[in-house]
Order: sequence, then C-alpha cells, then structure tokens
Amino acid sequence: MRSALKFVPVILVIVAFFVAGSPAHAEPGLVRGLGIEAYGGFATPLGLGGLSIDVAPLPRLVLAIGGGLDVPMNAHGAQVAAMSRFHLYERRTLKGGAWAFAAGLGAAIGRREVDHVGAYQRGHAYLLKRWERGVRATAELSLEHTWRSGIRLRGFAGVALTINEDEFDCFYVGETYERICKSAERDSVGDAGAIGPFLGDAIGYDYMAKRRLSVATK
Repeated sequence: MRSALKFVPVILVIVAFFVAGSPAHAEPGLVRGLGIEAYGGFATPLGLGGLSIDVAPLPRLVLAIGGGLDVPMNAHGAQVAAMSRFHLYERRTLKGGAWAFAAGLGAAIGRREVDHVGAYQRGHAYLLKRWERGVRATAELSLEHTWRSGIRLRGFAGVALTINEDEFDCFYVGETYERICKSAERDSVGDAGAIGPFLGDAIGYDYMAKRRLSVATK
C-alpha cells in the first residue's frame, strides 16, 4: 500500500497543473451538462460497461453518479462510482458544437480481482487477489465533443488507487480447484493491483448543452 500511495502526489500535481494552466480565453460554462452517458472500456470506475447521470451545478464543473458491471459475473459484479470533472478548456465549433478538455477526480466501489500476482506460479496455477468491496480513488483526463443536437462523445484515461488495499482475500487457483492462500503465498502478492490505469469512452445525450448551444448559435 505504501508504494501505491507514492503516486498520489503525482496525480494531484498533474491535476493542479492543468487547472492552473486553464486558458483565459476559454468560454466558461459553454458545455454545461444535464444528461446521461453510456460507458465502455477497460478497468473504468464503472467496470467494462455502465450508465451514469451527470449534472453541472456550476460553470465548468460536472458531477456524475453511475453504476456498471464487470465480467465474468462470478469474479467481479456490480460497480458504483461518483465522479467529478472540471472543464479546463472549452471551445465552440463553427458548426455550433463544442469541445471540452477536462480533469476529474472520483471514487468507485465494487467487487474486483487481480490475478497472476506474487510468486508461486506453477504451470497453469496462479495467485489471485479479490476485494469483495474494493474502494478506489480515481483521477482522469478526458476530451469530449458535444454536437448542437446534444449528443456527446467523450474519451477518457486515468489511474485508480485502491484505498482499502489490505482488505483482500487471496486464493491459489489451480487447473481444477481453488483454495485460500497459505501465509507465505499471501505475503508474496504484496500490493499488486493497488494502483492501475483505466481507459474508456462514453456516448451520451446532454439536454442542457443542447439548449445552451442552440441559443449560442442563434
């Protein structure tokens, strides 16, 4: 866990750098949102796929909450996340749409696994870490485009840090059986999987952006 925590200052510095460097000529609140998004990706806060609802209570600031699923179902299961995004840069296009570049922080909770960790790998056998309720802090950067119709497409990438890293179950998984790790096996996995990247995209409909962009282009 300690080795994972060393990445936290790096994440905060990156986010602070982009916030401080936000251009003065950007148009605040241009892509203000009230909408829904469908997610897909690798190790995202909502798993492999999910839905979220977002709202922008202030210009540039977007808050979202959602749920999703990771597969296989017997290994992962439901994921729930609360996320925030701050639009560092916003720009209207000639055709009435808008671009936005954002940095975000959030939290996610759900059942998750990391396999092939630690020592004691023999043939097809491996060690597996499982969190029944893994709590992750997330940081991300995203680029999105909203059309005048209100349709929004967003790509994002980030890192997730497991806060309760020590609260995992360890299993030795063989070809035909699974058992709880022995003490030495558990010790060998260390903090593997405590921090990791995620990548994904989302498509959504933004009702408030539709109204705002339509007014701005009249």
